[in-house]
Amino acid sequence: MRTPTLTQSSKTYSTVKETLVEDQKVSSQAKSKHICQALTTRPPVLLSGTGQVLANNAIELISPYILVTRLTRQVVRFNAVNVEMLPDWLYAQVFPNQVRDSPPHERVSISIHHLVQQGLYNKETEEFPPINYFNLPKLCGDSIAEHFWKIGEQQAYDSRELAKRFAESELPDMPEEEKWVFNAGWTRYRGGDMSPEPVEYPEESALCFDVETLLSDSDYALIACAASPQAWYVWLSPRLIEYRDRYLKKMESDEKTDCESVRATDQRKHKSDKDIEIDETSCNEHKIGSLIPIGNCDKERIIVGHNVGFDRARIREEYHRDKSCNRYLDTMALHVAVSGLCTQQRPSWIKHKKATEENDTEYLSKKSDFQCVYDVSSINNLRDVYKFHCQEELNKSERNLFVDGSLEDIVKDENLPRLITYCARDVRATHRVFKVVFPRFLEVCPHPVSFAGMICMGNMFLTTNRGWDDYIESAESIYRKQLESIEL
Repeated sequence: MRTPTLTQSSKTYSTVKETLVEDQKVSSQAKSKHICQALTTRPPVLLSGTGQVLANNAIELISPYILVTRLTRQVVRFNAVNVEMLPDWLYAQVFPNQVRDSPPHERVSISIHHLVQQGLYNKETEEFPPINYFNLPKLCGDSIAEHFWKIGEQQAYDSRELAKRFAESELPDMPEEEKWVFNAGWTRYRGGDMSPEPVEYPEESALCFDVETLLSDSDYALIACAASPQAWYVWLSPRLIEYRDRYLKKMESDEKTDCESVRATDQRKHKSDKDIEIDETSCNEHKIGSLIPIGNCDKERIIVGHNVGFDRARIREEYHRDKSCNRYLDTMALHVAVSGLCTQQRPSWIKHKKATEENDTEYLSKKSDFQCVYDVSSINNLRDVYKFHCQEELNKSERNLFVDGSLEDIVKDENLPRLITYCARDVRATHRVFKVVFPRFLEVCPHPVSFAGMICMGNMFLTTNRGWDDYIESAESIYRKQLESIEL
């Protein structure tokens, strides 16, 4: 037999409705007062089993907001707007050493007034079955607020202190472009002369990190850069270096062949780099790359990046069954928390930016009320976030090679050094943004659970199911359509 549950009578609060209908001209404040007075004479809530209202003697009304079911003898409490409250035995565990008092009529009146304004008042509320008695774990403190503060502090403290120190630190000067060496794996640059040395992976407890992929090739990273207060690091894909070696050998071979005859020399003059063909099958399978080793450290470590989830998906240790001690902090998420835009504001912000750049005074005059939003926020890409928080422009021109280029374009001697520098500049810009937004985040969201939640959200298991690719494709398609509609 189904356990009876509580439901609201169809005539509940009918007196409230009549009060609102009778006098449409009274002020909002007066309406709230009338509603509050009407609630004190609220009719009893009836007991329902299989959807049919039972007889009135199925319940025993103790007060306008408390009743006892005679079938289960459980005390059921409702607040002044007919929302079921915690039973007494559970309330005593969640809020120990506190007495449950009825709220003042003034506060009830304000609450009802706002609910009426939003069209939420007098709506049917969700039914809850009776709760069987159970014991909660003991609170870590004297109140539920103290409980969550303490458990949040336990989870957040180590990572937060690392992040604070990293935000207060400075990165060493970035190596000059001619200093980069082209070796597979990680190379560390430190010291006054930034001399390179091969390493297995960075070992510092705080890093700023970024990766670059080639859109036409695969989702695997080709270049990655990291920086700590002690050193700079560059990682180059083994496949990229192998491809580069074969490319250079092919170039040398063609030059020798061209030198053997005048005819070959004439051909070389008209030959472009695109005519050089490299055997892809001998250079690993096409579109098969390498994940980046970052170290499965046994001590707490933070890795900061902009949209760091993209970078994390290319790190080898994140696919291990055993979780690493790497904790990821996203400057994009931090920016959204302190100066971000909601979905409805993004199109207006982009249009306002375009009008500002084109000096469209007519549009700016028409939308002058949006200026106050534009001045205190930005969209989420690194270039706009960096400009907003650091008041500097970030050169992103080399990005086109990763979007439209090929592997041959990447490995050319005139391109590879500046592409590494491009990645390193993004790392430096991300750290500068982090130095600004992280302290602001701690001011706006001081509760340790907020930071602990961000850390946990950044360390979820990565999905490898094909359904994820379908989701990304669908999301990208919708984004492109919306972007085109904005530009039009």
